[in-house]
Amino acid sequence: MRDQATGVLVRRKGAFVTAVALTEKESWLDVMARHTLKRNNIDSLKIFNFKTQEDVALAMQRDYAQAGSLRSKLAACAASWQTN
Repeated sequence: MRDQATGVLVRRKGAFVTAVALTEKESWLDVMARHTLKRNNIDSLKIFNFKTQEDVALAMQRDYAQAGSLRSKLAACAASWQTN
């Protein structure tokens, strides 16, 4: 079975990234985000796994994580978030 989901690893504009929020471990978005981080030799970050995409978005909005793996639809909304 092929997963038709598309997603993006996003960073809050201007934020220094110390933590990344991902969806459930071993989900497509989790695996691809971890692969991207590893491929770019970024391994000193805290990685948090959340149950839903909404939880990932909320963690980013509240600055619990400065980056996250989001489906394309939520990533478009993330572009409008402002850093506090």
